[in-house]
Amino acid sequence: MEKGSFKAIVYYDCLDYPLTSEELAIFSFIDDGELEAEGLIEVSSGFHFLKDRESLVKTRKERSRLAGEKWKKMMKAVRWLRFVPYIRLVFASGSLAFRNTIRKSDLDLLIVVKSGRIWISRFLAVVLLGLLGLRRKRGQKVAPDKVCLNHFITDRSLYIPRKSVYTAQLYARLAPVLGDGKLLDDFCEANKWVGDYIVGWPGCVKRNLRLTTDDSQPKNNLIKKTPV
Repeated sequence: MEKGSFKAIVYYDCLDYPLTSEELAIFSFIDDGELEAEGLIEVSSGFHFLKDRESLVKTRKERSRLAGEKWKKMMKAVRWLRFVPYIRLVFASGSLAFRNTIRKSDLDLLIVVKSGRIWISRFLAVVLLGLLGLRRKRGQKVAPDKVCLNHFITDRSLYIPRKSVYTAQLYARLAPVLGDGKLLDDFCEANKWVGDYIVGWPGCVKRNLRLTTDDSQPKNNLIKKTPV
């Protein structure tokens, strides 16, 4: 097994999240060489995990089901955010983005706004979702199903300078849910450094975009000019 794949399994084991073969191919770390991992990795029901951690398969399925419920609540908030001026792009982030939520999880969003309008956009988003009872309030330690508006950037400052394995995995898991598909391309290009850490960048973000549409539910993304 390649070192990068093994490291990815170990990384996600810390999140109680076994990986599928597809995810392993996309979210593996950039790392040369191979590792003798015989006896350290097990596979069951299509999921890869560390030895004696098969219980994580059930955990992942349960959390995915719960995340589906939370996703609907998040999209309710996102549909309201369409009416906030200057918002250009919205991503689901954190545990919600890759459907690994627990009951007390809030709903993290990363929002891109027009340059020069970040404060007015943030103010209007906070007020709107606050009036609707959808926003996590300042100081709340636990806020299940409330939207956390703690990450805003502008369309002229798409570059994320905090380079690390953690940050790379965080942005590789972003799920686009609202906005301009062309700006999504620009975001990926501005943060091409993620590809120094993650095998599947930037294709992983567009993969995440495709996965936000569940044919059995109302449309779960509002991206315009969806990139192919």
